[in-house]
Amino acid sequence: MEVRIREAQKDDYPIIYDCMTETAWKDVPEEEKVISERSLWEQFFRGIAKPLIERPGRKIFIAYDDQNDIMGYVITGGMGEESSVIPVGMIFDICVLEQFRKRGIAKMLIEVAEEYCRQQGIWRIKLEVAANNPVAIDLYRKAGFKDERTLMGKNLS
Repeated sequence: MEVRIREAQKDDYPIIYDCMTETAWKDVPEEEKVISERSLWEQFFRGIAKPLIERPGRKIFIAYDDQNDIMGYVITGGMGEESSVIPVGMIFDICVLEQFRKRGIAKMLIEVAEEYCRQQGIWRIKLEVAANNPVAIDLYRKAGFKDERTLMGKNLS
């Protein structure tokens, strides 16, 4: 099966939203899941996901197969002047649908994001990953990403 890459279209957004929502829910710390009703959390998340997808300067690339089935996507682009004095790119989200994992698609999407950022004059790219996602952490390290920061949390009750 050949994997192809194209830019996302608006009719791809429902699949992107579903995948983003599922991935983000898995990244929510267990302590927060206990006090969050999933349906309310999903409603909240979709409200913040829409601007992430539709913000100018963001690019979404879709991996798809011979039958035109979406296999995964990556959302990338510049981080914006408020985040750095040098041009820095970001992989804002990346997802490969479960039935298509372990085929090198995520690696391919990372490479597409890197090339897009290079074409925009960006020389450094970053991403964020949940500490409870060792498979993704391993993938990113193999792709050359290194730990830069640690986000920590603490319950106050």
